[in-house]
Amino acid sequence: RWRYPERGRKGRAGTKARDLTPESRDIRRTPTAIGRSAEALEADSRAWGMSTPVAVAVGAAPVAAGLLVIATMRSVPLFDWLTRENSLLESSQFVALVAATLLLLSVGVHLIRRRRAALGLAYLLLALGAFFTAGEEISWGQTIFAWEGSDWLARSNYQAETNLHTGVAHGPTVYGFILIAAWGTLVPLVARGPSEPRTAVRYLLVPPLVLVPTFFVSFAYRVVRTALNPEERLPRYALQIVEFAEFAESSLYFAVLVIAILTWRLHFSGGARFRGAHA
Repeated sequence: RWRYPERGRKGRAGTKARDLTPESRDIRRTPTAIGRSAEALEADSRAWGMSTPVAVAVGAAPVAAGLLVIATMRSVPLFDWLTRENSLLESSQFVALVAATLLLLSVGVHLIRRRRAALGLAYLLLALGAFFTAGEEISWGQTIFAWEGSDWLARSNYQAETNLHTGVAHGPTVYGFILIAAWGTLVPLVARGPSEPRTAVRYLLVPPLVLVPTFFVSFAYRVVRTALNPEERLPRYALQIVEFAEFAESSLYFAVLVIAILTWRLHFSGGARFRGAHA
């Protein structure tokens, strides 16, 4: 007569760990997709000099901040205060870009002095880009000092300000924004893998994996705005949709600042890990 398998004996319901074949043990130990992602995130964060709690905080910060900004949309005065010219978000953008400029400049000079000229020049170019973007964000001082700008730039600028990104170069600026955000979103995922050996060039080209959500916020917003034009489809929320661009920019500049800080720490506090790395 058929009977239920007894506990502890070999059988479909009573198989013990010692009865498993080596192949079946390997299957049981195979990590899940979530487990592999967590391991990759931990290894990448460690390579950048971040502890796991710090990495989680950095990754969650833009998502939490974005939800808070969205929550303020119900209060037009509060939302307007956050996003208008020279207010909280735009001022934080300028501060982040200036800080990133100084840090990247310091790294570039440091590398050139250590006879890593090619790598040093690359960081100097990044510092120049951050400085130029900071200048553009404040219209090269016009929004702070209220001086009269160029008539040619003002005529071609929909905000009548002395800058390129809201004037003659608005289109290239938007697509450049999308390209940079896409790079920060996709490249860390594609390049995810063994953390060693990690060269100085990899640190230059591959952003930290923990910043993928930060870059994605900027990427998703710009792609949706460009492809779907939601402010025309939802005119009731046009103000909120358009002004949310300030947070998308802040998210991108936050990522730039984090990379600059981590890069500076690695070169000045953990320079030994770059010895022998090939530029």
